[in-house]
Amino acid sequence: MKHDVDVGVVGAGPAGMTAALLLARTGNSVALLEKWPQPYPQPRAIGLDHEVRRVFHLAGVDHRIERGIETTDGHPAEYATPDGEVLASMPSPGLGSSGFPEMVIFHQPDAEALLDQLTIAHPSITVLRNVIVSDLEQSDDGVVLHYQHGDGNGNLQADRAGGALAAKYVVGADGANSVVASLMGAEFTTLDFESEWLVVDILPTSPWEWRPFFGQVLDPSRPTTVAPAGPGRRRFEFMLLPGETRESMSSPEAAWSLMAKWDVTPDNAVLERSVAYGLLGRWANDWRNGRVFIVGDAAHLTPPFLGQGLNSAVRDAANLAGHLNLVLDGRAPETVLDRYTEERLPHVRTQIETAVQLGHVICITDPEAARQRDDGLRQLRDSGAAVPLEARPPLLSGVLAADDPLAGTLSFQGRVELDGRTGLFDEVLASGEYTLIGLDGDPASALGAEAREVWTRLRGESAHVGDQASVRDVDGTYRQWLGGAAVGVVLVRPDFYVFGSGQSVADADRLVLELGEKLGVLSNVTS
Repeated sequence: MKHDVDVGVVGAGPAGMTAALLLARTGNSVALLEKWPQPYPQPRAIGLDHEVRRVFHLAGVDHRIERGIETTDGHPAEYATPDGEVLASMPSPGLGSSGFPEMVIFHQPDAEALLDQLTIAHPSITVLRNVIVSDLEQSDDGVVLHYQHGDGNGNLQADRAGGALAAKYVVGADGANSVVASLMGAEFTTLDFESEWLVVDILPTSPWEWRPFFGQVLDPSRPTTVAPAGPGRRRFEFMLLPGETRESMSSPEAAWSLMAKWDVTPDNAVLERSVAYGLLGRWANDWRNGRVFIVGDAAHLTPPFLGQGLNSAVRDAANLAGHLNLVLDGRAPETVLDRYTEERLPHVRTQIETAVQLGHVICITDPEAARQRDDGLRQLRDSGAAVPLEARPPLLSGVLAADDPLAGTLSFQGRVELDGRTGLFDEVLASGEYTLIGLDGDPASALGAEAREVWTRLRGESAHVGDQASVRDVDGTYRQWLGGAAVGVVLVRPDFYVFGSGQSVADADRLVLELGEKLGVLSNVTS
């Protein structure tokens, strides 16, 4: 097959654009197909975590993203009764292990506009908007995407001929109603949880003292979420009750009526968005069919109670792009692509299950069940027990060292100084490849001939980080992380998860050889 591009990405949301940028950064050609003519202008997700900030940075997102970000400024996340009693309080998150705040609030359209600018400007990415994928044909060496031109409203334009595009691989990032997932025959597991909510975004026009500032109002007459939604913005989420329909509750009149309890009126706020939608917990059982993959909402859906929908989607993009880059560059055999579902599905499944458990707690409308829930939360509160807001499981299997306590955990990123330049590790030593970090020397110096050949093939990087090292550990982040775990060397994957660790840099040789074996690279080198 004659390929037009290396990868065709269907869907230009955050996951699709991130995947395109991560694939293109290593020189792969990408076509990005999107049915809408412009980025979606209204907010959806509002939580952006530190890991995804680091992935965005790798994809080329710069300081401009800060314009659409706000922190919770010391405000805890709260579960409160309708009369204001705080039943549970989770402290405002601090700095995450990736070197950015654990979780910030952001305005998604601002972030998408920046991603859109980056994809359009990238010489290796071709952006095709206002096109609707209608079919795909898969063969042993590629995939042909068939598409039709749209009418600007997400529908087919019948009087225009369609087109076709041949790619080595296809990534479906086209949302919950994914055409790609349907065409690849994806089968889903759906959890026993369904709930419908009205999401209302407003732009207040006068100063406000919000109570609670951020959290859940556990009101059995109507469970409600209140939250900041980016600089100067607020969000309300109201659970729909029996007899209420999405159509009837999506009107501006319904939104203003529900917000009246908070004294929010057209006199002191602008209504930006009012949309009702259903919450669901589900995942595709396999995210790959031959040369076709799915990411984000196309692969899984989660209730929003952990704020992990968009964040999980970007993690998918980072994981898949890391594996595809190895294969497209000829650094690893195609079998490494089998690791994608193996790594990502258990990870996101845990987060979905946790979000569904929270949903069962939040969405209680029976007064007696609500009273029992509230009493249980009071007991936890009064005992001083913590109520976790976020679940961040490790990777459990895949390209990971065996019997290693750090394998599969998310790596730390601290500030470092090299040759007079100080910044986060990625800013000073950015590579986006497999990276060895050693506390007591440069791990590359410990590699034998075979491991050096593997490391060269993988384009791996190596750094000696410490108080007196060539790369100075400015804040002691790496000493605290690795020294606290009683290890002296760590091998970090392109998606920032740890492959494995060792007691000293002498273990770097073992780690690289094991990585080569896991990727299927070692056999190619030795042969």
